[in-house]
Amino acid sequence: MDPADVDAGDVDPGDVDATNVEVFEVSSPGECAQLAQVLADVWGFSESSAVASPDTLRAMAYSGSYLVGARLGGRLIGGGFGWPTYVDGEWRLHSHVVGFLDGYRALGLGARVKHHQRDWVRTNGLDAIEWTFDPLHAANARFNLAKLGASVVAFHNDFYGTLEDEFSAGLGSDRFVVRWGLDDEPRSLVEGSPRESILRVGHGGAPVATSADSARLIAEIPRNIVEIRKTDTIRAIEWRDAFAATVGQVLIDGATVVGITPDCAYLINR
Repeated sequence: MDPADVDAGDVDPGDVDATNVEVFEVSSPGECAQLAQVLADVWGFSESSAVASPDTLRAMAYSGSYLVGARLGGRLIGGGFGWPTYVDGEWRLHSHVVGFLDGYRALGLGARVKHHQRDWVRTNGLDAIEWTFDPLHAANARFNLAKLGASVVAFHNDFYGTLEDEFSAGLGSDRFVVRWGLDDEPRSLVEGSPRESILRVGHGGAPVATSADSARLIAEIPRNIVEIRKTDTIRAIEWRDAFAATVGQVLIDGATVVGITPDCAYLINR
């Protein structure tokens, strides 16, 4: 559920030297308290324990979970946490959240944290990393699938139930689960025969869902779903429902996401 590398806000990325950002493992009680506050700020909560309490984070660090921070000039600007889990015959790090304060999300820090996670997985003898993300969030979709080379392994309707953070806006929590192996790298898109559309962006940004019999499918998503959720609840609900009824359903039925285009359309094979 990580808003890892989306557009910057009130900080000009040109004013920040990303090489000065330290990515490090969080462990002490003081660091855990700072991380709890930063994660609450990232997701727009006033309560510092809204994402995770400092004592929970400290217990996780002590018991072998993964906690990470991103620090610039002594100030924590982002971070996240996860834990080892055994699934589908292998040990994975389940990365629960990774996020950065407004203004620090266009500096490549999401990729740095993901590679930091992969180094941790290697060091600790695990096989892969998994995490969830909002499949309508175009920037995260491109980051996860195109930039990192992670693979979608499942779609879940309303995975977390209702979320009231500023990214979800209380409009459900449909999620993709992705897996990123130790040797996975971005894959080149080599397209063959044409694909049949099951979802596209129509007039005025409305979703247009259609049925298709082809084994090769394509599904467009809007580029600005977070803004749509803030300004047009009805349109946001339309996109949520249309995506679940098309892409979500074909994945539940056994289809596979094989890539994403530069203009944010999922490529799907049945």
